[in-house]
Amino acid sequence: MKKIVITMLVIVLSVTLTGCGTDEEEVEMKDIGNETQITNMSQLGFNMTNLQAVDNNVPNVMFLSSSNVDSSTNFVADLEGLSVKTIDDYSYVGANSNGAYVYVNHELNTSLTKTYIDGGMQILYEMKEENSPKSFDLEITLDEGSKLEQTESGEYVIYNSENEIEFLLGQAWAVDNKGDFVETYYEVSGNRIKQTINYEGKDYPVTADPLFCTNTVDNGLTVWDSSYDDGKGTISVYPTTCAKVYLAAMVLYPGALLLVSPLLLIETSSVVADMYDELQSDSAYTYYVQSWQEGRIADQFSCHAFNPVVQVLQKYPWNLEPWRPDVSLAQTFLDRCNPPLN
Repeated sequence: MKKIVITMLVIVLSVTLTGCGTDEEEVEMKDIGNETQITNMSQLGFNMTNLQAVDNNVPNVMFLSSSNVDSSTNFVADLEGLSVKTIDDYSYVGANSNGAYVYVNHELNTSLTKTYIDGGMQILYEMKEENSPKSFDLEITLDEGSKLEQTESGEYVIYNSENEIEFLLGQAWAVDNKGDFVETYYEVSGNRIKQTINYEGKDYPVTADPLFCTNTVDNGLTVWDSSYDDGKGTISVYPTTCAKVYLAAMVLYPGALLLVSPLLLIETSSVVADMYDELQSDSAYTYYVQSWQEGRIADQFSCHAFNPVVQVLQKYPWNLEPWRPDVSLAQTFLDRCNPPLN
């Protein structure tokens, strides 16, 4: 198996991986230093293949019957403004214990699962045996004027007719039955998305994930916590489930993002930019953050967003404090996202 090695840039040093926030916990990871390896699902704070479905995360979601009998219904996954279907035929067989909808193709020895999660939807492709196809195609239909484009950082984004981000297609990832992450990638042509999994092992089933995010921050939970740090206060930010999976995949398969400095992360990463826009529109931000404090909040936000320890410990909420000193982003990383008062 080809290991996924994350080579962090110079500002992401070993001290970054010992904690985030004011917690005293320390994280043990392999090869701490300028290289950090996350090669197995067990190293993360959650199972990316076992997400709990929600029924009301987006409007106009189409739900099918929960019958356990094979039906002739082909695989279709809908969000408002987006419809995803398969090129191959799949039959619906029922909902699993997490509330996700399962489809199978017995001839190909594969299955597809769609899960409507907080902030979007996840589609899991499962190769059950060695002879299962190691790639699959999805065809998308968008509202008139919307378009799918690849950004300079390598992310795929769906823009609406007003050139605003409508959907974010999460970084491709795949995992075998032992939890080891394997090499995978997307190819996009027009309205068709193909995901290929480069796997030569024997630990089946192998699961791959296309992810579509519509919302990245839970604005209902984003609040000013006046009790934080002896009354100094903090903005508590809760990423959606979809954003958590998206950011975890960025850490596993950083791709083009490693070609730029994290100093430019908010401008470079579409998902982080979208999350930051959500934060800036929230009343907790507009009321408690003054214009001269915006830079330090942006640094703290970037530090939380692109930090392996967040994915390992699932350290939520992200606590952002406008009263902390204004230091560089490099120093913010070195201070574990929380520059101390002098």
